[in-house]
Amino acid sequence: ISGSFFAKSDTEPKVIFFTDRKSVPPLMKALSLEFKGRASLGIVLRGASDAFVKQFGISKRPALVHVTDDEPLEFMRFEKDFEWGQVSFFLSRAVGRHRSGSMCVLRELTSDRLNPENCGPTASQFCVLHFSDSASMAPAIRTALRQLAKMVCDYPVKVFFVAGSDFAREFGALPRNPVVLYRPKRRRFKAFDGDVTDAQALFSFVDSAVGGGAPLPKLLKNDPSFGRRRGGTGSEL
Repeated sequence: ISGSFFAKSDTEPKVIFFTDRKSVPPLMKALSLEFKGRASLGIVLRGASDAFVKQFGISKRPALVHVTDDEPLEFMRFEKDFEWGQVSFFLSRAVGRHRSGSMCVLRELTSDRLNPENCGPTASQFCVLHFSDSASMAPAIRTALRQLAKMVCDYPVKVFFVAGSDFAREFGALPRNPVVLYRPKRRRFKAFDGDVTDAQALFSFVDSAVGGGAPLPKLLKNDPSFGRRRGGTGSEL
């Protein structure tokens, strides 16, 4: 699994198959074709990094998981026999769950994820950005942002946290624990000046602009970027 696997497309659920083989089993090859364009299927072969495997508590292979959130890591494990019908049903359920909730989660905005779907320069939707890495983010802030993501699920808004100073630099001086509402296509943004642990206050801030038409007063000179891309190595179906 490469570093870009989780960020490849937020429109598709991420499902990972762990095998003790050195090559992709025929069942998973066939299912990758069956679900092409609907689900992203990754494979972890024998000999893959133990650290990655241990994150999922895998002690026996084959194993299959649907990753419902990658930061922090949350997943659902396949518990049935590895037969076509059972695995296909699990993947279909993953697709359905993802379609109903893919817009309603807090994710990390990375160089791999930055595209027209997710706050890229041509994106027309709004982005709520909190500038912090995962390790240093206060639990109360994470909770508030995750609540906000669910509250704005029906809005043209996505909620991200952003690590690294390159992307944040374009926004200039910001308050401590900064949260901004940003519209990439217009390069306009507004910084939140309230309590970032208060999900309702964050929602009112977003709603005033997205639902109420309040202006985003500040204009960026340049499109923000991450500089050097962060990549990874691994196999993907």
